[in-house]
Amino acid sequence: HNFPLDLAAVEALSTNG
Repeated sequence: HNFPLDLAAVEALSTNG
């Protein structure tokens, strides 16, 4: 996971979860 997009998606899901 070296891509900012991946991190952003994971963060968004984590925030919603």
